[in-house]
Amino acid sequence: MHHPRHPDKTCVLATLARHGRIAGLLLALIGCAVGPDYVPPAIEVPPHYDAATQTDTSMTSAPTQPIDSWWASFNDPVLVACIQDALEHNQDIQLSIERIRVARAMRRMESSRFYPDIDTTLSYTVDRLSENNPRFGEAVRAGFFPRDVEYWDAGFDVNWEIDIFGGTRRRVEGAAARIAEASFQQLAVMISVSAEVARNYLDIRGNQHKLAILDAQIENEAWRSRILQKKQRAGLIPTIQRLGSHTRLQELKSHRPAILADIQAGRYRLAVLMGRRPETPLAGLDTVRPLPGSAGQVPVGLPSDLLRRRPDIAASERKLAAATADVGAAKAEFFPRFFLTGSPGWQNSNFVDLFSSGSSAWMFGPKVTWKLFSGNRNRAQLETANALQAQALIEYEATVNQALEEVENNLVRYGNTAQSLRFAGEAMNTRQQQVEMETRRQASGLSDALTVTEATVAWLDSQRNHLDLELDRLARVVALYKSLGGGWEAVIDTGYNASNAP
Repeated sequence: MHHPRHPDKTCVLATLARHGRIAGLLLALIGCAVGPDYVPPAIEVPPHYDAATQTDTSMTSAPTQPIDSWWASFNDPVLVACIQDALEHNQDIQLSIERIRVARAMRRMESSRFYPDIDTTLSYTVDRLSENNPRFGEAVRAGFFPRDVEYWDAGFDVNWEIDIFGGTRRRVEGAAARIAEASFQQLAVMISVSAEVARNYLDIRGNQHKLAILDAQIENEAWRSRILQKKQRAGLIPTIQRLGSHTRLQELKSHRPAILADIQAGRYRLAVLMGRRPETPLAGLDTVRPLPGSAGQVPVGLPSDLLRRRPDIAASERKLAAATADVGAAKAEFFPRFFLTGSPGWQNSNFVDLFSSGSSAWMFGPKVTWKLFSGNRNRAQLETANALQAQALIEYEATVNQALEEVENNLVRYGNTAQSLRFAGEAMNTRQQQVEMETRRQASGLSDALTVTEATVAWLDSQRNHLDLELDRLARVVALYKSLGGGWEAVIDTGYNASNAP
């Protein structure tokens, strides 16, 4: 771990070392730091994803779009604009930025311990001696002593702790690790926000297309109901057959308000994700557009890539590094603390001559403090730090396992959905061919309008099924990119390097 250098302090200690054995010993000890030095944990991950060998993942190879700008692969400018807007104005992201500011301020506060505390004072007092003072009363009455004495005092109090056992350095290490942790947490929020925007956008587009299919179903069923009504009046079919069509028509109409509500709710949610009021109009959403396209070629990579890609894993690792530094800071409390103290100043009864050479006064000396008894407070603090370090290690391993699980689950569901979509596409095309055949047969007098409407019912149902599967596939693409940790590289570069912590 990189530690900041402090040439001024080293220079002072070197000077003191030439004049005393104690200062020389301090100089020899400076630089050691008690407690464990952090070593990143070695995490074993499988060489490949299990789902990649058990499902049809041909659509997840040969990437056409880098993982850091995955939303561009959907070829939808409205979606891209929504995500970019959210990444700039989302309130959860803004909140995470403020957390980084707090972490940086905490590091500056810990680093300030390397430097001396200097307090300046300027005081003025007037002492009046009593004429009845048993010791000086006669001298005051005789005029040998002035009764009123003015006193000016100006100077500095300097207190400088020498970080012999590295308690301050460990605290700075922990603070630096927490800056990186907060930065990676911000990136994790960005990934979640971009995925959430994409999911809501897909829901809005999907509901718009569901509404179009539903309107076509309502129109077709109304036509079918009129045909059956004519046949029933002519005595060609029983009344119950016409009532069945009328019932289906009403059921189809009952679905329309719910879809409209889902579309509006999706717009509200999307506006909030973009940092706006729910009722704010969003450009590009009123016009019905085709579903975003995606070739399904996601660069999955290897499980080991997750340790680098996923910011939540990196944040968990930095949390472990901070907890390890806290152990060292807790151990440093068992050792004595060394200070250099001094009080240079000026004293005079006349302010005009206060800063003259004859008014100067000073005090300098080293100081050592050592807690010999604190009711086992230090031991409890160390035990707490060790427990938090063990907890952070468990959380890190759990985060890695959860990340692997998410990728495996999304690969399985994505591959199976892609297979189902192909079957549904073939069924929908076949149904369309049947409608076209029945339409031609009707034109030739070999079929009637009722048969065409019944074939259209099956075709529209297959369209709805295909739409649902296509929406599911697109949602799985988004989930897969999210689980792979994609998206944050296109927005921000942390500049974090494990060998040079911020």
